[in-house]
Amino acid sequence: MKFDDITVVYGAERSGTTVFGLMLDGHKSINNPGEVDYLFSYLEKIPNAGLRYDLDGLREDREFRNENLEIPEGLDGTDLLECFLEQLDARGTGQLSINVHKSIDMVVLALPNARIIHMLRDPRDVARSCVGMGWAGTPYHGAKFWVRAERTWDLVSKYIPSEQIMSVRYENLMGDPENVLTRVAQFMGLEFDPDMLRYPETSTYSAPDPTLTNQWKGKMDDEMVALVEGRLGDLMGERGYDQSGLPSRTPSTTERIALAGQNKTKIWKSSVERHGLGLVLNEKISRYLGLRKANAQVRRRIDNQINAEMK
Repeated sequence: MKFDDITVVYGAERSGTTVFGLMLDGHKSINNPGEVDYLFSYLEKIPNAGLRYDLDGLREDREFRNENLEIPEGLDGTDLLECFLEQLDARGTGQLSINVHKSIDMVVLALPNARIIHMLRDPRDVARSCVGMGWAGTPYHGAKFWVRAERTWDLVSKYIPSEQIMSVRYENLMGDPENVLTRVAQFMGLEFDPDMLRYPETSTYSAPDPTLTNQWKGKMDDEMVALVEGRLGDLMGERGYDQSGLPSRTPSTTERIALAGQNKTKIWKSSVERHGLGLVLNEKISRYLGLRKANAQVRRRIDNQINAEMK
């Protein structure tokens, strides 16, 4: 494939991949278009036929539609992936890098020679941040995003040559950005560019700040910290994050039911506040009744709202 010289940033949602991508894109010799999970989430491995896209699903994907990428007639699989990468590459200058949160197995399968930067952030901060995004109603449920990403990484990373892997911690990036970015640039065969730290001038993201790390310590009560750490188990320690010192535990059956109710209620409330009660009800009812066309129309309206907020 043409894009053997590509760098993929992989990490859980809310692990800092977006701001890191902005830093990379600031380099004069790096082109980072941001999150492109859609390139790999709809790839499927077909026995005796290689990789193929679920084109119907891809066309309905909000992020894919927002990118306005073309799907040439007759292309599929790795040929179509290369076409998408060429389109993204043409929009910037320099070496292409992309960010993904899921389907790292498909990334490695489709781009076996890619450099992979494994982005890590304290899972307690990831869990808390997922609640703020409305993806989870409690940090206990928000922790699943980090666990899912890291368990998948454990399964896949052993098949990637060690020289193609680099780890970056969000905490180090915020505390000593120039040193971290210098090592990142070297990993990509480049030199540090001071413009990598000018992204606050062109985005809504603030400059690196150590106070943006370990916020869980002041914003999560001890009971929730114990439950979150119980859910994370040994995986948190394996990634180099120390326990709080509190006795971690799993919730009782009663607590689990209460947490599940709290999770659903808060997600529902967040969705209604964001999109309006009518739109949320229409989406759920049309999906429940199997009205695919009606549901797709409602989903488009919701997606348009999300895109408008992002801009």
